[in-house]
Amino acid sequence: MATTIGYILLTDIARDNNAGLMDDLIRNWLRNRKMIEFFGNWESLNNPGSKPVEFDGFRKGVGLNSFALPPRQWIEKIGAVGILSKPGRYGGTFAHTDIAFEFPTWISVEFNLFLIKEFRGSRRTRTAASPSRGISTAPSSSSTAASIRPRSRPT
Repeated sequence: MATTIGYILLTDIARDNNAGLMDDLIRNWLRNRKMIEFFGNWESLNNPGSKPVEFDGFRKGVGLNSFALPPRQWIEKIGAVGILSKPGRYGGTFAHTDIAFEFPTWISVEFNLFLIKEFRGSRRTRTAASPSRGISTAPSSSSTAASIRPRSRPT
């Protein structure tokens, strides 16, 4: 899998899944409402040059049958840095690692379940290695929803 410092080539992932439709897979992923929200929030947290007004325009169009989003359009309109598009023989669509992990989980339920299993395993390993840190794999008495509230962005 080709990388560009901190970026993963989504085109390789799509090719491994369905070589004949790799461009369509990426475009369909980019037009998904959840992903547009994810990209927009990622850009607002990690890219001081992002354009929130243009993001709102994309957000309004998601879900319409006429909505399409080629990677270059997202990059140019938003000033995005989380997704890169490079033309040519060694080009393709690249995504920052934070974003890139979302792509294979969207394509493959098995990969999504694999990540969940690996995360649980790493949590158990951390708990066993440092019981004094108070990390617990058991549910706490507080509600799950309360424990996964998004944190505000530091100022």
